[in-house]
Amino acid sequence: MENIKDAFLQELTLTSTSPSEHAERVVLDVLHRIEHKNQIRKDKTGKRKPLVCMTVKIPSDEMAKIRGFSDKWRIPYTDITRFLLLNAMPVLYSPSDEVKPLLEAALNNYKARKLAEEQRKAAWHAKQEAAYGPKPPEWT
Repeated sequence: MENIKDAFLQELTLTSTSPSEHAERVVLDVLHRIEHKNQIRKDKTGKRKPLVCMTVKIPSDEMAKIRGFSDKWRIPYTDITRFLLLNAMPVLYSPSDEVKPLLEAALNNYKARKLAEEQRKAAWHAKQEAAYGPKPPEWT
């Protein structure tokens, strides 16, 4: 198992491009937050804030990379994910002129998918009602 992990990390090293200056700043911020995570979790009264579970769906190959780096540097990958998301939050609160159209396009795409889903459901219900009659009032 260790040989597989070493081979995987070696492959990542060979295929990875050199990081941008911005990416390095983000990672430095993440590492700083990980180092001081216990202080970050405390509220104004000094009590620790409760943790909440969040499921993040990541393609398996990307998760393998994250786990590989996590094992190599002994950093919990949950901390990496958490603090990368915290770095993204200011951008999402007040997006730049470059980011805002992309966020709006994603929102419009989401709304279009939801509308199409509602229309499919309405068509299915209409078809069921035509075939079997209306639902009794106690079913609605």
